[in-house]
Amino acid sequence: MEIKLSKAGNYQYLDASHRWTLAGDGYYETTLAGQRLKAVQYEDGRIRLDYMGYECFGFESMEQARKSAQEFALQVLELVKQRILDFPPVEPRPVMNLVISDDLEP
Repeated sequence: MEIKLSKAGNYQYLDASHRWTLAGDGYYETTLAGQRLKAVQYEDGRIRLDYMGYECFGFESMEQARKSAQEFALQVLELVKQRILDFPPVEPRPVMNLVISDDLEP
């Protein structure tokens, strides 16, 4: 199998890695593997990294979060890899059948 980067991929993977930009008040972002990684600091001081739908809290400073971003992204990609290896997923069975009715009689 020959895999190559398409024209769209060339644009998507334009190497912006490790170039953080201030995207808002207390909110930075960069691009790793063509996907946005965000570092957000909340008013209460909590700091969150967000990448491909995964998040991580517990950083003491924005600097620590930004330094941890590469390792966080690698761990997320490992989780995504595991999801692919587990394909096809087992379909979840319904927890319950809901019946919606306007009838309030017991």
